[in-house]
Amino acid sequence: MRILIVGAGDVGFQLGRRLSRDQHDITIIDADPIKVRRAAEQLDGLAIEGSGDSYRVLRQAGVADADVVAAVTDNDDANLMACRLAKASGVEVTIARVRNAEFSEPGFVLTPAQLGADHIIHP
Repeated sequence: MRILIVGAGDVGFQLGRRLSRDQHDITIIDADPIKVRRAAEQLDGLAIEGSGDSYRVLRQAGVADADVVAAVTDNDDANLMACRLAKASGVEVTIARVRNAEFSEPGFVLTPAQLGADHIIHP
């Protein structure tokens, strides 16, 4: 499975490590060159420096060929935008990490799909 991870912080790095061990084809994006270098050196996959909520960067990372996009940065808006762009690019499954607990509460006025993601995870 081709999985694109937006965010190479602790969550993204550990997710990439696990998915890589499970033989998934991973690409990880982060704007921080230090995190990108760490991912490139320690994970079996492609690491790209750039903003995950940039369509240009997502295209460079091969978003159109991804089966899943998991946006797990510490920025809710960036994660949701990355998922919206991925979905518009034909990605079947999108997952956004959202720190604002209200977004994932039952009965919240917007569904995950209306927020731009198939699934919302709260830290």
